[in-house]
Amino acid sequence: MSAERDNLLDRRRLKRKLNLWQGGALLLLAILVIAGASTMTRSDQPHIARITLSGMIVDDFEREEILQKLAISEDAKGVIVRINSPGGTVAASEALFNNLLLISEAKPTASFIATIGASGGYIAALGTNRIFVRQNSLTGSIGVLFQSPEFSGLLEMVGITIEEVKSSPLKGGPSGYAPMSDDQRAVMRQMIDDSNKWFVDLVAQRREMDWETASRLADGSIYTGGRAVDNNLVDEIGNEKAAIDWLRAQEGVGEDLPVVDYHPKKNRPLLDGLLSMLGFDGLTNSRLTLDGLLALWQPM
Repeated sequence: MSAERDNLLDRRRLKRKLNLWQGGALLLLAILVIAGASTMTRSDQPHIARITLSGMIVDDFEREEILQKLAISEDAKGVIVRINSPGGTVAASEALFNNLLLISEAKPTASFIATIGASGGYIAALGTNRIFVRQNSLTGSIGVLFQSPEFSGLLEMVGITIEEVKSSPLKGGPSGYAPMSDDQRAVMRQMIDDSNKWFVDLVAQRREMDWETASRLADGSIYTGGRAVDNNLVDEIGNEKAAIDWLRAQEGVGEDLPVVDYHPKKNRPLLDGLLSMLGFDGLTNSRLTLDGLLALWQPM
């Protein structure tokens, strides 16, 4: 009798565990379905597409794919880009600019710099037809930098030496294991100068100013929105609604068109929140992928 009761209890425990696992699996599946459905909110009716650019700018294939499709979309009559970014890598900012410029050549675009749109964030704004800022938004920081930590003093202090064999003195430098040599510094200086000239040329071209004026403004200074308007780095003071109203007033963009958000997959707030709760938020931290020359204000 006791054995039968124990077997019954065991079966009940097993059934509860199975129900628990099944419920958890269904819950996870529901979360993933909802997150997947919010990956990119589209409309097959005429609309204004909104792209939100936040955080560090790094290479993002999904974002590029979205922008390229927007350029040829017949339903997206205009595009608003909401920017809140201190910048990122120069190459990724260049790719973002090129894709936004492609859209701007096909339909009206406007950007709104919320809190900050500096360095690479400002490069992105230059890809749109009109730039709106708040009076106290931060923008500018025109310039390029390269940073490399140098640990040779610390390594010497703890008695660690690095053995290195390489094909030429400039290979792999600067490494962080030794002070930067004059030849390595010269190479980095050339890279910085090349990228900075590209940035200044971009400002001069897109803001229709002479190169000397653009070069004077490209001293790395950060500007408030009001000062940026005075220096012709942006177009006007206004909030996101003002930017959308400007879009709606453009030819081919109706006043009644709704604004539809477009999100790359990795910007899914629900899934990102789930990853954060599970302790995997580092997987979505774009700072971990920063490398190369930076168009960035106050790098971390």
